[in-house]
Amino acid sequence: MTKDEQLKDFLASINPEIVVADGLSHAFVGLTYSDSEEIAVYSTERIISNLMENDLMSFEDAEEYMHHNILNAYVGKRTPMFIDVIPTEFWTEDTDVI
Repeated sequence: MTKDEQLKDFLASINPEIVVADGLSHAFVGLTYSDSEEIAVYSTERIISNLMENDLMSFEDAEEYMHHNILNAYVGKRTPMFIDVIPTEFWTEDTDVI
């Protein structure tokens, strides 16, 4: 059984109506809730890293591909969500970054 199939089975055991982003099990990070509906959440960082590693894309090409072909796909009210994780050093007071 592939990782994608394992993720689909796992999420179906929670709620069979959860929509899974095909081919992105490596980027799955959890669930969120909107209007009392479970929604799958994926990491943009993991998506970009995977495109760079497996498809040999540059960061810029991987980011552009993700925005045009993954993030803009709408498949109904349970469309998966995507998260950009911001490291703490970018928002804590002990840094000059901001």
